[in-house]
Amino acid sequence: MSSLTIHDAEAKFTLGYSEDYAGISAVDVAFMQHVWRLRPQLQSVLELGTSWGVTALLLGVLARIRGGQCVSVDRQDIRPEGVRRAWLDNMTFLYGDLLAPGAPMLPPLAALLGNADAGPWLLICDGGDKLEELRRYAPLVAPGGVVMVHDFLPIDEPHTVCEANVAPIMDGGVWRRLEWDTALEWRSYFRAWERG
Repeated sequence: MSSLTIHDAEAKFTLGYSEDYAGISAVDVAFMQHVWRLRPQLQSVLELGTSWGVTALLLGVLARIRGGQCVSVDRQDIRPEGVRRAWLDNMTFLYGDLLAPGAPMLPPLAALLGNADAGPWLLICDGGDKLEELRRYAPLVAPGGVVMVHDFLPIDEPHTVCEANVAPIMDGGVWRRLEWDTALEWRSYFRAWERG
C-alpha cells in the first residue's frame, strides 16, 4: 500500500475513491453533513472502521463544533502521519476487533453510547462486516441517536449491505429511516436511521 500524503488526504475530502486510496466520495460526505445538520441533538460520533482516518477528521470537526467527541475504532492503525498530526483533541482512536468472538469491544462502546450526559450519538458503521456491526452496535444507540451504514448497494446478494439484508435488522420497532429519498436522489452509498 502506498503512503498517503497530505495532498492525498486533502483530495480525499472531495474526490473519494481512487486507485491510490479508498474513501468516501464527495456525495457521501455531503449526505453525512446533511444528516448531521438535520439533527442538532447529535454532539458526538462513533465511527466503526477508521481506515486512514480522513473521514474521522471530518467527523471530529463536526463533533468539535457542537462540543462533542469523535471516537474511531479499528483493529489496526494505518493512519498516515499527516492525519495523525491533524487529529484533534476531541478525537480518540481505539484499537479493537469489533467482531471478535466474545465481543470484547461491546462493553466500552456500550458505555460511550449509553452515556446520557453526552447526549445522543451518531454511529457510523463502515468497518468490515457492516451487517454484523449493525446487529451488535445499533441497539446500543440511545433514543434520538442516528445510525448510518456505508457501502449500501442497490443489489440484493447474500452478505451485501442492501435493503433486503438491512431491513430485518433496522426496519420497524424503534428505528425509522432517515432521509432515504435524499440518499437515493444524491446516489449516496450511505443509509441512515433514527432511533425513536
